[in-house]
Amino acid sequence: MKTNPNQLIYALAVALLVSAAPAPAQAQALLLSQAQTLPQTPPRSKPKTLPVTPSPETTETVDASRIDVEDVAEAFVDSWNRHDMNAFSQLFAVNAEFVNVVGMWWKGREEIKRAHIATHETMFRSSVLKMPKVAVRFLKPDVAIARASWILTGHTDPAGQPLPRRTGLLVFVLTKSGNQWYIVDAQNTDVIEGVLSTPQTLSTPQTGAK
Repeated sequence: MKTNPNQLIYALAVALLVSAAPAPAQAQALLLSQAQTLPQTPPRSKPKTLPVTPSPETTETVDASRIDVEDVAEAFVDSWNRHDMNAFSQLFAVNAEFVNVVGMWWKGREEIKRAHIATHETMFRSSVLKMPKVAVRFLKPDVAIARASWILTGHTDPAGQPLPRRTGLLVFVLTKSGNQWYIVDAQNTDVIEGVLSTPQTLSTPQTGAK
């Protein structure tokens, strides 16, 4: 039987291809080695956040606003010592609120004015107020908190007898309307030296406090 030369050539070619093809395990190893030789992409780093330096214009605006808020505290002291409750009340917004040291809660500019007129005709008639320190911080460009330490002398009890010097802390919340800052809320606190806390009862005196 004669063998077709073309069949021999075809069979030889197939045998060569089969022997050249890698086994599955060899193919897997080959792919792994090729993957390891590929260039590795470095992980992306987070962009660095640089500190924001306020511009000179921003710093100047804050400084100017701080001075304006401090001026309100100064005007509070001035009108108090002149016992001018008309000027005093104009420092407050129309809907302002004020809580004094004994928890009396006045709502609205007119109510705050009437309450202070009454006390400045009696126990605070000759009083002198000082604010040696005022600390201001801003929640927003047009919202500020001012915390002031104060000293009060020259006040009396309802019977007209002199009372000792008082000290305390007064907190103002102020908002800016147009070019003017107004007190929208105020909370006053007496500082009682040497006393950590004082029990409050129904018999606690409600006099001698602003």
